[in-house]
Amino acid sequence: HYWHVIPGAYYRRMFGSHDNPHLYELMESCSDHLHWAGAKWSEARGGPAHDALGGGHSHCGLMIYQGDNFPPEWRGRAFMGNIHGNRVLYDVPSRNGSGYTTKHGGNFLMADDPWFRSTAQYYGPDGGVFITDWNDLGECHDSDGSYRSSGRIYKVTHGTPKSVTDLNLAKLSDAELVKLLGHANEWQRRHAQRLLQERGVAGTLSRVTVPSLRAQHAAEKDVPRQLRLLWALHVTGGANQALLTTQLDHASEHARWWGIRLLTEDKQVSPALLAKFVTMAREDKSAFVRLGLSSALQRLPVNDRWELATALLAHAEDAADKDLPLLTWYGIESAVAADPTKAALLLAKCQQPQVRTFITRRLTAK
Repeated sequence: HYWHVIPGAYYRRMFGSHDNPHLYELMESCSDHLHWAGAKWSEARGGPAHDALGGGHSHCGLMIYQGDNFPPEWRGRAFMGNIHGNRVLYDVPSRNGSGYTTKHGGNFLMADDPWFRSTAQYYGPDGGVFITDWNDLGECHDSDGSYRSSGRIYKVTHGTPKSVTDLNLAKLSDAELVKLLGHANEWQRRHAQRLLQERGVAGTLSRVTVPSLRAQHAAEKDVPRQLRLLWALHVTGGANQALLTTQLDHASEHARWWGIRLLTEDKQVSPALLAKFVTMAREDKSAFVRLGLSSALQRLPVNDRWELATALLAHAEDAADKDLPLLTWYGIESAVAADPTKAALLLAKCQQPQVRTFITRRLTAK
């Protein structure tokens, strides 16, 4: 029920198959648990077994709380509506290898209304959480029609939230929007960044805004704040290649990951930048960074993927990672088909058995 979305990944689908028959294996959910005890969907309602695990197999909505009203321990937890369980659950994401695993947290909210169907959860400008309730007797497979006028919206707050009376952020100056990038509530930060981006596209951004963002980014020591300023620079056209390239040597793996992501966004990678990526693939100690490099493979021309893939697949320690071998394979599959000779050379150097098997299968496929 929880998936780590990575650019270039292919995930198991509920029904059907992907168009490419040479993916061979698909990425699975990164949850280490289920919220139901197993059964046909028509039998997965109610009962103590399902209730104890979280209420049922069907979920709706997802919110990773980044507001500023709930106590600090709730920040970063993942909330979702459980349709059969008449509740809102929360899971706890944590790092695992190159990616993440989510562990079951518990019930955030239990409804005493058997029609309660939470379809979305959002934190708002004061940090309180809005919960939409479809409020119907059916759920995923309703065959009796839907009630169109019984929906509800609830708001959940902790204590007395700070009063937010003026939501018209568009009237703020560029400098005031830049200041909001450091707000404790992600709602404020994202809308501030959006407005700066819109002004950049419209040509109404003040000429001092980008230089101000660059100066603040250079002076900032806190990594999350650095990244918010970097994202604002990116969406306003102020993050040039020179600035982004400096991120590749940053002490934070998150900054290095974002450097890779933003530098490959337009799929224009110079030979010098590609050489830097190859060096990082060989030497960077972070599996998270190698995941970013693996994701970037599909943003490179097919003929430019070999050296980077060879460096990534030389890491025997990544063989058991749940994401890296698969993502690297997705990035080289078309290259293997296009150049069997180079694929055979890569096969001899590959230190990840799963990918060796996939290369062999692809080379022998009709």
